[in-house]
Amino acid sequence: MKKAILLSVLVLFLASSVTALEIGGVTLPDTLKAGDTELLLNGAGLRKKFGFKVYAAGLYLTKKDTDNKSILEADAPMAIKKIWLRTAGEDKLNSVFFKSFAQVVNAPETKKYTAESDYGPATKDIVTFMSWVSAKPTGKGHVWTYIYTPGKGTDVYVSDGTKEEFKGTIEGIEFKKALFSIWIADKQAVGKKLKKNMLGIK
Repeated sequence: MKKAILLSVLVLFLASSVTALEIGGVTLPDTLKAGDTELLLNGAGLRKKFGFKVYAAGLYLTKKDTDNKSILEADAPMAIKKIWLRTAGEDKLNSVFFKSFAQVVNAPETKKYTAESDYGPATKDIVTFMSWVSAKPTGKGHVWTYIYTPGKGTDVYVSDGTKEEFKGTIEGIEFKKALFSIWIADKQAVGKKLKKNMLGIK
C-alpha cells in the first residue's frame, strides 16, 4: 500500500515538473493558448541590465523553431510572456520601450523617443500599445502577455500577479512583427543572450 502511494506521488511530481520552466525565481508555463491553438514554450531567458535581473521572458510557438526571420514573418499563432523581476515606473517604461521600437522599425534618430516621435507606419499602433502597458508602474511579479492570432492581431494582457486585465487587440501582422522584433530580430534591443535563449539556441 505504501509503495503504491509513493509511486502515485512520484508520478504526480514528475507530471507537474514538466509543466513549467523556472527561471530567475519565477515560473513560465510550458504551454499557452492562442485562441484554440496550443502553443509550446520555444525558449526563455532573463533580461538583465547592469547585472540586475529585470524580467524573465518566454517565446511560445506552435512548434520549435530557431529561425528568427521565419518566426517574425510567419502569419501563425505565437506569443511572448514576460514576468517582471523588479519595479519600473511609467517614465522608465516609456523611455525603454519607445527606444526599443524605434530600433526595430528604423525610426528617425532623436535624443529621446516618446509618443510624439515618428515611428513610420507603425506609429499609431506603437503609441496605443504603450498607453496600455505604461499607464502605471509595473512591479515584481507583474506579467505582460502578448498573443498573436492570424486574422485577428495581437492581444495584450497585463497582470499585477493576481488579476489579469485584457487591454485590447492591435490588428494586423505588421505590429506583431515590430513587437516580437524587440526580442528576436537581428537588430534588436534586449541583447544577443536573451534573443538566443528565446529562440532555444544554446
